[in-house]
Amino acid sequence: WELIQEVEKLGGMAKAIETGIPKMRIEEAAARTQARIDSGSQTIVGVNKYRLEKEAPIDILEIDNTAVRQEQIENLKRLKEGRNQAEVDKALEAITECVKTGKGNLLELAVEAARVRATLGEISYACEKIVGRYKAVIRTISGVYSSESKNDSDFHRACELAEKFAKKEGRQPRIMVAKMGQDGHDRGAKVVATGYADCGFDVDMGPLFQTPAEAAREAVENDVHVVGVSSLAAGHK
Repeated sequence: WELIQEVEKLGGMAKAIETGIPKMRIEEAAARTQARIDSGSQTIVGVNKYRLEKEAPIDILEIDNTAVRQEQIENLKRLKEGRNQAEVDKALEAITECVKTGKGNLLELAVEAARVRATLGEISYACEKIVGRYKAVIRTISGVYSSESKNDSDFHRACELAEKFAKKEGRQPRIMVAKMGQDGHDRGAKVVATGYADCGFDVDMGPLFQTPAEAAREAVENDVHVVGVSSLAAGHK
């Protein structure tokens, strides 16, 4: 009920989404749950309690991402060679004009562009030329993880070590949590970032879908002490 009231005070869910409040509340709940799991106060059978002495091996399907990417590039190349480029250009121009003037049915025009074999990237860029591309504001939360881990000895030890580091180096330990690869789930990375922040770290959270080169550049620019990489690649083999 408190969450509903909070949304209503902001003018409804659409307005609340613009402020980022719903996303932040979800991340707070995720961090709180993960802290309880890590401390053992919330039981997950087979994960933090009643684990098997010997885990059975799990068969996985491994995908060669490099090969798949190259195959998709070749498919796009063949697609562009076989389509009527004049029709594609006309359809994309219609989308741009619709976005610019606000006249017409944008969804209908996008469907028509796809029908003549315009790619998703081309269709979105036809809009981007006028309105730009949305970039999510990255926010990290603090105080949630520590509130659930205040009685955990390992957590207190981590806080003490971070404090010792700060006294020795003259600044807080700084970590960059880099979310590289094509996986679009950042809950785990955000929870880790929250935990480190509550331990006393300065935390930089990289955007989704970073390349290794982009992550390395940001780490150097921000002068971090360590980079923590999250790709969830193991979950997609």
